[in-house]
Amino acid sequence: MAFRVTSTRQRPNPRPVPSLWSIALNKAASMAMASEGSSRRLALLAQLSRQPMTEIPAGVTLPMALEQHKEQIMTREGLHGVLSFATGNVLEAAIKTVYVLEKGGAWREWVGPLHLAKHHGCVDALPIQMTARDLRHIGIKWRFDGRPERVRQFSLFGHRLKLQNGEKLSLREMEYEGFWQCHEAPKAGCAFSYDAKDPPCDDNINFSVLTGTFSSFQGAVLYSIQGGEEMGGMKTLAYKDMVKELDPQRYARALAIHQERSPARLKVQYEAHEDTFRAVSAPPDETDKISGSRITLHGDKAGDEYALYLAIELRQEEDDPCINEDDDDDLFGVFDDHNGPWEVVVVKLLTTAKGTSQKEAAVAKAREVLGEADMRMLFNRLLTQGSSSHAQRASAAP
Repeated sequence: MAFRVTSTRQRPNPRPVPSLWSIALNKAASMAMASEGSSRRLALLAQLSRQPMTEIPAGVTLPMALEQHKEQIMTREGLHGVLSFATGNVLEAAIKTVYVLEKGGAWREWVGPLHLAKHHGCVDALPIQMTARDLRHIGIKWRFDGRPERVRQFSLFGHRLKLQNGEKLSLREMEYEGFWQCHEAPKAGCAFSYDAKDPPCDDNINFSVLTGTFSSFQGAVLYSIQGGEEMGGMKTLAYKDMVKELDPQRYARALAIHQERSPARLKVQYEAHEDTFRAVSAPPDETDKISGSRITLHGDKAGDEYALYLAIELRQEEDDPCINEDDDDDLFGVFDDHNGPWEVVVVKLLTTAKGTSQKEAAVAKAREVLGEADMRMLFNRLLTQGSSSHAQRASAAP
């Protein structure tokens, strides 16, 4: 007698069938984003010029449908205050725009950085008005699709951001010159976790004598917007350096803030080493490494009048720290027992605020966001609005 064996294996769920809209948009975008002179792109342009617009539903023309779809994405991602599109009646540009917005991913992640870019003078005004000409910077379709999410989004508007030295943050030029190199996979020795949407990025432009790695591509962009290592255009409202061996409690609090993850605040994290060590196979000495972060306290929302950051840098220094004669006598004993480099943390309160009233408002905002306990802990005293000692310390700070 023969027995029939019944399989208990479940059939895999069928792949979802894309909508006709998605298929049509993908095909049209592939043709529109082909290289200049490509037969596929020329065929699309000829078809668009000869044929009447297909109605998508009845009574709605293709340009109207594209505009409606674009507006839906712009509203969903909160882009209306930072980006706008003036493609006119160029249907090819409208197809590209909708495809880029639809396939770009979570565009809302750039809203805050673009508000900060305005405070740093990288753009004259918001929203940035994109034209058909700007769409050329995204490149051909397969290259756009193959980039990490944050990178392909930035390819649309990066060339419109201008630094104080007049250079533009064009993704094409930054990659061509080797200034930014995103990690393509988890990398041995990298201090930061790998995120395929926003991977760590090696940077060869933002540090004068150092080569840095940022925890994310967006971090490298933000650091550039903020003036890089030189903090161009920013003022130091408060400054404090602390030595772990001499002030362990304050050092520990600064380290905890540097390491904590808060998705509610834009944060740049980086590590940097001297260039000379990149030429040899041996890893760099710890005394030549800097770990840093810049945490946005204010300025990444519509209506904010200035940018405000808490900057933290950790390093090791060979030179003995200076202490005052009136300091605790126990501190002097630390020098007798200490061997090797000193672990130092430097904290700064940085702002683009101008004028006395705005700077006083920035100090008040820092107290509100950080809390008075952390302000005392980090800066050894509570900053007060308009205090003369505050003004003297800010002007004397590096």
